[in-house]
Amino acid sequence: MAAGELLAVFSRMVGGILAHRFPSPKLYWALLFIGYSSILALPLLSLVSLWPQVILLYYVERFGKGVRTPIRDTILSEVSEGIGKGKGFGLHELLDQIGAILGPAIISSTIFLGGDLIQSYRLAFASLLVPGLLAPLTLLVAHRLYPSPKASQKKPKTWRFSSGFKKYLFFSSLTGIGLIHWAIISHYLQGNVMRGVLVPAEVPLIYLVAMLSDALSAIPFGMLFDRLGRRILPLQPILTFTITPLLFIYGGKIGLYLASILWGLAVGSSETILRAAVADYVQYDLRALGYGAFSTVFHASMVLGAGIYSYLYQLGLTSWIIMISIGFEAAALIIGLVDYLSITLTSRT
Repeated sequence: MAAGELLAVFSRMVGGILAHRFPSPKLYWALLFIGYSSILALPLLSLVSLWPQVILLYYVERFGKGVRTPIRDTILSEVSEGIGKGKGFGLHELLDQIGAILGPAIISSTIFLGGDLIQSYRLAFASLLVPGLLAPLTLLVAHRLYPSPKASQKKPKTWRFSSGFKKYLFFSSLTGIGLIHWAIISHYLQGNVMRGVLVPAEVPLIYLVAMLSDALSAIPFGMLFDRLGRRILPLQPILTFTITPLLFIYGGKIGLYLASILWGLAVGSSETILRAAVADYVQYDLRALGYGAFSTVFHASMVLGAGIYSYLYQLGLTSWIIMISIGFEAAALIIGLVDYLSITLTSRT
């Protein structure tokens, strides 16, 4: 499954490169339709029985998710210009999290109410056919409303990013590595169940708290970005600073719930503020490539961080996890504060 996640990460760059190299409205929307149609691989899992078929369908869905991401974000940055890019990405993140909560809820309830376990799983995956079909159908409506994205009409003048955007990519990579992956938190929560700190039902409840924190904070974060612009970027590492200390030092039920809330806020911030900021660094002719680069760098950094923290967690070196996470976020904060001072001084002159 790790290979599938890496495929989803690096296929983001593939989508960005294709859109940049061959800019046209037809290609943009074709990549989006291909990407969102790959969701249909999930209900197809109800029809297969061999593990190679399962892996293939999983890879198809992951590749489609990656390819569509930079084009989707490019179009979002354009259509939300009237209301504010921050609000646009915030609304997208809110709706995305609603789907992230409803999807597992449908699967879980279908399996719980079913009889035979294998048949229940098949029925659960088959139930995803409805949202799987609705995604490309709603995309048809979006295509009619916005058939020619501005970025798709711009011939690429260069493949080079500005020094400011390169610095931003470095900032994003630092925040990505510093943000601990939920898979590690989930494993740690299970350990707290074994120690009697939590009851088993609280593990999914804490995850729900994190998702709600993410969803409910997305639009407020977007509004802050529209008001303050890139000066809000230092907020991202600040939100992440106390997650690992709350988990591994403060601990207890209160610490675990607080850490989950902060984790949700950090993810909501990254999916709203960090994505909206990309459009401030790159013009239309570079935007698809810029979003491909940002999405690849940020999520690859999270995967790298997850690998580091997983290894350290297995060795019981939670103090090292805390130090490394805080160290990367501190470096990101310094870069963010320097950028903040630069913007503030420029605006005063």
